[in-house]
Amino acid sequence: MLKRLWIFLQKYVKKKNPKCNNCILNDNCKYYKIGNLKDIKEKKIKKNKRFSFFYFHVFKQKYFFLKKRSSGKILGDLYEVPCSEWQENDWPNVEKKYENKTLVPQIFEYKFSHFSLYGKIILINVRKKKKLENNGIWITTKNLNTIPISSLTKKIINYSLK
Repeated sequence: MLKRLWIFLQKYVKKKNPKCNNCILNDNCKYYKIGNLKDIKEKKIKKNKRFSFFYFHVFKQKYFFLKKRSSGKILGDLYEVPCSEWQENDWPNVEKKYENKTLVPQIFEYKFSHFSLYGKIILINVRKKKKLENNGIWITTKNLNTIPISSLTKKIINYSLK
């Protein structure tokens, strides 16, 4: 049943050039009743912008540090690059201990369904692999597929290792 509905929607209900005259739902369709689809203006939803600094710790240009999110949060138990709070409308303050570290020159953007995240990456070269946070690990790109990470984390790692 769902497959048939999906096929119907793909065939008749389209954003561009819908096939209203052949549609069986015309009696209940507000767009068909208006008569001219070009008169209907799409409402653009303005996405909020959020900003964050991501602290990418690197050891011997091979290992990097990821922390594990707590299981009670959204995307719980996934590993992520440590970062500042995601702040709306402006950049947060950089933590004092990272002020003199290397900043990757480009800003990256990651689009969520209801907001866009803009990030700046601060590279921190460390001399020793020490535990930076309780739930964290040092890992290489070779072993990255052995732990659960989000697509955002993959993007940050790839961006940081360019």
